[in-house]
This record gives sequence, C-alpha cells and structure tokens, in this order.
Amino acid sequence: MHLESRSYKVLPELISIDKLKSSHWLNNIRNNIFLAASVITCFYSLIHYILKDQFLFYTAIFGSSSMLFFYVLGVLYKLPKFLHKNGVLLNIYAIILVVQFYPIFYKYNTYLEPSLYWLAMCPIIAFAVNDRLNAFHWSIISFISSCILGILIYIYYPTFIIETKIFHIFDQISLNLVILIAIYFMDKIYSITFDKYNAINLKLNLANQEIIELQKSKELFFAKISHEIRTPLNSIIGVTERLRSDELPIQHSKYLDILSSSSNLLLKTINDILDLSKLNENKLNLNIKQDNIRSTVDNCFNILKIQADLKNLKYQIFYSPDFPQLALIDEFRLSQILINLLANAIKFTDSGSVILYCEKDAANKLIFEIVDTGIGIDPSDISKLFTNYTQLHNKSKNGGTGLGLSLSYKLAKLMNGDIKCTSQKNSGSKFSLIIPQ
Repeated sequence: MHLESRSYKVLPELISIDKLKSSHWLNNIRNNIFLAASVITCFYSLIHYILKDQFLFYTAIFGSSSMLFFYVLGVLYKLPKFLHKNGVLLNIYAIILVVQFYPIFYKYNTYLEPSLYWLAMCPIIAFAVNDRLNAFHWSIISFISSCILGILIYIYYPTFIIETKIFHIFDQISLNLVILIAIYFMDKIYSITFDKYNAINLKLNLANQEIIELQKSKELFFAKISHEIRTPLNSIIGVTERLRSDELPIQHSKYLDILSSSSNLLLKTINDILDLSKLNENKLNLNIKQDNIRSTVDNCFNILKIQADLKNLKYQIFYSPDFPQLALIDEFRLSQILINLLANAIKFTDSGSVILYCEKDAANKLIFEIVDTGIGIDPSDISKLFTNYTQLHNKSKNGGTGLGLSLSYKLAKLMNGDIKCTSQKNSGSKFSLIIPQ
C-alpha cells in the first residue's frame, strides 16, 4: 500500500479528553460564560428594580458586577485555573446563600421558599460547563449546604417549620442528595467511556507515528539505494556510448541502442526518485536567476523531436509575440518539467500532433501549453494524475513508473506555480504549466 508523502505530514493531531478540557477554545467559552451570566443577572436586577425590591436588586447588581469583573480580567489577563472554572458558580453560590441567609435571620418567608431549590443549580451548571469531577464536588457542596441551611432554619426560624414548611426543607435536602448520587454514577460512566476513548486515541497516535516513521524510512531507503545504483549506471551508459562510436555489426548496434535507451530510462527514474525524496523532506532548493528562457524551451523541445519523428507526429512550437527572451527561472527544473510533459504527450499520442504554445498573460505569468491528439483522459481521473506511482493507462504498453507528473507538479508548486490539465477520453489532452515572474 502506498502512503502519499504529501498527506502523512498533515495528519491531524489526535488529542485526549484531558487536553480538550484545557484547550484554548474551551477556555474562551468559559470566559464568555462570565459575560452571559453578567448580562442575565443584570436583567434580573432590572426586573427587581422595577418591582422595587431593593434587597434582590442590590444582590443581583453585586453578582452582575462581580461576573463582569471576572470577564474583563479573563480577557486582559489569564485567570487562575480555579477561578476560570468556578468563577460563575462561586458567584451564583454566594447570591443563593445571601438570599437564603437573609430570610432565616430576618424571618422573612418571601425569599426563603423559592430560593430553597436554587442550590441544585450549582452542580447542574458545573456539569454543563466544566468537567465531571468538578460537578461532583459541587454536588457535595450543595448537599452539605442544604443540610446546614435546614439546621439554621430549625434553629433561627422554627416558625417556618411549625407552619408546615418542613416539607420544603426535606425536599431541598433530598433533591441535592439525588443530584449527588446521579452525578456520582454519571462520573463513573463517563470515566469508563473517556478512559476507553483516551486509550484508543493513544493507540491511534502511536500508529500515526509509526506510519510517519515508516514513510520516512521508505523515502530514505529509496534515496540511498537510488544514489548507489546511479553511480555504476552512469558507467554503463558511458561504456555503451563509447561502443556505439565503434564500427559494429548492425545487429550489435541494435542491441546497444536498446541498452542505451533502457539505461537512460532507468537513470531518469532514479533521478526522479531522488528529487521526490528531496521534495518530501523539503531539501530541494531552487536556483532561480535571469536566463534565456526561449533557448531553454527550444532545447527541451529538440531533445524529444526524435521520439516525435519516429511516430510521424506533427511536432511544433509556437511563441506569442509578448513571450520574453529572458526570465527569472531555474533552468534545470523548468527543463525537467517541460521534458516530462512533452514526453508524456508523445508517449500517449499514436497519430496526429503534439504542439507546445508559449505565452505570457496579463498578470506577467509564463504559460506553457502542451496540446496533443492522444488517447486522452477521463475527466473523473484527472485528480489522480499528480499522485505518486499513478498510471491511468496500460503500464506494459506505455512503460514508466508514474513519477514524472507527480514530480513535475511538486516542482511547479515549489516555484509558486501550477500545472493544470483538461482532457476528454479519446480526444487528446492539454497540460498547462504556469510559472509566475
């Protein structure tokens, strides 16, 4: 199975639940809760101002101001972790206690009855906006607080119990006890689930790292073995060319032609592998300078003219009037791309033409269009063209490794350019190389 080099470097980082709880976006959410709570409490204070209930008005104003203060502090500075997680709950808890202590000590039923159940809000809100362990702690605090308040009512406001309000006290204590038990078991369930999630995440992270290391090892192996093969191969090519210069029988000359052609093809493949390895490791540097671009293009075109002539193709090159003589290019890499594109066009064109158009657009970009009348490509397959080792046509018939287009595409991107393709099955293809200046 081939692992595409471009994809393994952008695999998303898999994070655990613990990391997620302390992540930046969650901290922003918690900080914005201060602002929301401040606005809601301010609205609550406005209602009691209209109702002329000074006690609840001042209590709500204090709570709203306090939460707004925490919000501003959290935006300008980094709040301590405890306050960041519990600031809103501490404010709500303080307001509830004040609203309950007031009627207990001043024997005022109006605030006591509706506020008896408010303590249950704390663990529920804690569970919604914080982690489960914090919610469990708040459920303990709420249960103990409800018990203490029940005792204080019995001591300082016994008439409330005498007036058959004892049901409200026991109901408040029971409610907080139920919430305590529920959150305890929910904590256990979540703990098991999250532990399994984190264990799976850990395995995925390890597998991810293994894939990356395997891919790097594979590329390093290809780079090293390609380098070792290239040295003796250059010697074979040199000896072959030397033998071709001697007078040999026609049959032997044919064998030398096959040997020379195969050796050069193998050398090109090895060079492509080395260049791809360098590109994947970001070690391939461009040598951009002002050069005679028309001469460079002409050389690329002429190198492949013999192959086009052997297939009796109409093989031409056209320059637009505004195409420059000099341009900022990496001559070697541009040649590498153009030769790959022209060689592909000739390879997959059995009759007709292969034409190279060179022009400059209004944005000062150099555009090279290779138009052929070959076998064409299904439009649905065009997206696969620039992937390593991809061959859309019969490998045994056309040869090659499927590296040429992938390498050309990556080299074009390295030059801040692009390669585009438009084609129809059995109707030829057009490859456009775009190089900015």
